[in-house]
Amino acid sequence: MPSMWRRIPHIITVIKIVAASASDSVSVAIGGDPVEIYSIAGTATSANYKLNLAPSDTGKNLITEAIASACVVGTSGIPARIDGGGAGYGQPLVVAGGSQITFNFVNLSAAENTIQLALYGFRLLRA
Repeated sequence: MPSMWRRIPHIITVIKIVAASASDSVSVAIGGDPVEIYSIAGTATSANYKLNLAPSDTGKNLITEAIASACVVGTSGIPARIDGGGAGYGQPLVVAGGSQITFNFVNLSAAENTIQLALYGFRLLRA
């Protein structure tokens, strides 16, 4: 039996400049189709920042409180798995179409910080 969804590779990108010792946020619209997110990677002028993510379709933060970037975005160019890869969970984060993801940043450095994130996954299209 064919799947009712066609999965198209999709990358959600975020670039945010956060002032020294400041907090800021940015929201990214998902579009009309749901998205499965499997991993997140990032770079920054300084890795000394905290991050939290909040999809609007759930109204909940994905992390109980802002946490050090290395715990969320991975290190040394190796993306962090959101789907629990290796931990036996195996479920991606699914964000509903028409919603948005809000990225909340806390810059802990004494200088302006340019933060770039990429969330890797699939856009789900009705087959």
